[in-house]
Amino acid sequence: MKIINFTIPIVVTSLILLFGLGYILGNLWPYNTEPPPIAPAESTTSDDITYMSDCIKIKVDNYAIGNLAITGSMLPVMDKGTIYILVNEVVNIGDFAVYKKGNGEILHQIIGEQDSKWIFKGINNPIPDADLVDKSDVLYRVKAVIY
Repeated sequence: MKIINFTIPIVVTSLILLFGLGYILGNLWPYNTEPPPIAPAESTTSDDITYMSDCIKIKVDNYAIGNLAITGSMLPVMDKGTIYILVNEVVNIGDFAVYKKGNGEILHQIIGEQDSKWIFKGINNPIPDADLVDKSDVLYRVKAVIY
């Protein structure tokens, strides 16, 4: 009777299955991907909305109207011609907000906090903005986007 040694084929097959499974899980497992987008904080309640026969009224105190420069950093949510309503309210991680930088203003999303400063990023940009933003430099929070 001839004895066949199966040790090597079993080890090789196990490694192939293990690496194949690792590849599949590494590419399909949702927890190994980037975190989901952060949603802006909700501040409008149903008490702020009035439904009329020909329109909807939304109560917004202390507002400003803005229009976006064409940079592409906030696509696909905001593009040329997008109008947004800005309010002077407390901001949170996930909010779209306007901050001052030099002589200009930038509208991006707050994605985090570090050293008591905000981390901003254009939603279409691959990396966060280069500078941390002092909380006192945040001018407005985006309350609504009108297309």
